[in-house]
Amino acid sequence: MVKSSIALLCKSTSNLKKRKIEQTPEQYLKQITHLYLNGKRLDEIGPELSLCRNLNVLYLYDNALKAIPDLSVVPQLTHLYLQNNHISRIDNLSSLSRLEKLFLSRNRITVVEGLEGLFSLRELRVDNQRLSPGESLLFDDQTVAALAKNLARLDVAGNYLDSLEDFIPLTCLSYLCVSNNQLDSITELTKVLSSWPQLKQLEIYGNPVMSKPRARDAIIISSKSLEILDDKLIPQPTRRFLENWNQFKGFRLEASEVAMKPTQSSIDQDLASQLTDLSYPVSTSVKAQGMKRLTESGFESPQGEVALWTDEVKDSGELDQN
Repeated sequence: MVKSSIALLCKSTSNLKKRKIEQTPEQYLKQITHLYLNGKRLDEIGPELSLCRNLNVLYLYDNALKAIPDLSVVPQLTHLYLQNNHISRIDNLSSLSRLEKLFLSRNRITVVEGLEGLFSLRELRVDNQRLSPGESLLFDDQTVAALAKNLARLDVAGNYLDSLEDFIPLTCLSYLCVSNNQLDSITELTKVLSSWPQLKQLEIYGNPVMSKPRARDAIIISSKSLEILDDKLIPQPTRRFLENWNQFKGFRLEASEVAMKPTQSSIDQDLASQLTDLSYPVSTSVKAQGMKRLTESGFESPQGEVALWTDEVKDSGELDQN
């Protein structure tokens, strides 16, 4: 067993905060703001931590801690690094109302809970928990509701998640990492993504859903704010093409519905009669009008996107065969 001590704390501070000869250990620890206790093989943090009353940043990663120590004694804490320990439960954090970053990656946590008092938390990392076979990481509803007001960055990679619906309330997210999980539904994924208006970066590689045809395109269309997908920048011409192409497909559907169900409008009746009288020319006409809309809306086709359009039109039987 390795337990912290006053001597260890004094040796684990920043080089910028050297202890003066005339200072007692207590006086010295009172003024430090950063404490580097990472990689010390610690399995217990003693009460001497209370001497660091002005502590802002605490590094405790790469140790042997089985529980989060009592941190109510350091209420000024803003950054807490606890990754790669043996922690199985999240507790002793409710008093840290100023905490902005919490890193708990690679522990043994099964439920993310007990974070209701962390009103300032903006970044949470709970990726790659060491879970038992058949388990997946769970999120407490109250914790999610409390985090919704401020959480901007979330990492839940490698936790056997098969759904993101629990995260819908997190509307302040700008970065989300869900790579190497079990996400498989493109319908659910696009629904959830559309509920995050501030999302800028998404890491989702290593999920079954990404092997589905045009999954990347569907993600880009559903998330209007997204700028980076799996570490690749989304070029604006590509986004414009996909959005315009999506509108064009909607226009084709509209035209087909008009042909099947003519309305009382004279304009719609005229269009419906044209569509009803012509079989092949209908598709050509719709295609021409749709492409006109694309052009008028600033349509640009980056390299490779024309093939996407051509393939899809072929599939629908609308490509002019002349």
